[in-house]
Amino acid sequence: MPWFNIKDVANSSLEKKGIKDQLQGSLIIAEANKLLVDFFGEDFQDKARAIYFKEGALTIAVLSDDLFGQMKSQEEEFIAILNNKFADNIVSTLKFLN
Repeated sequence: MPWFNIKDVANSSLEKKGIKDQLQGSLIIAEANKLLVDFFGEDFQDKARAIYFKEGALTIAVLSDDLFGQMKSQEEEFIAILNNKFADNIVSTLKFLN
């Protein structure tokens, strides 16, 4: 009997059930919300939130114009740090609701 990598078995099972993309999106949103606090500080915790992920685009709702400007100027760095946490280039762009 051959040995299988548990990660490969889990990914295969999730793909068969059609929930891998949903699960991945939820994990990305949760990690992005943690990163927002780490990256911009707790003062902005209630002013920005990742709300949606689909096909490489992460949508973030931003309630502060100042924070929006900071996020826009540091967009590439934010994406790089987020992708580094997943060891893959999953997020390719940020979209903002302002």
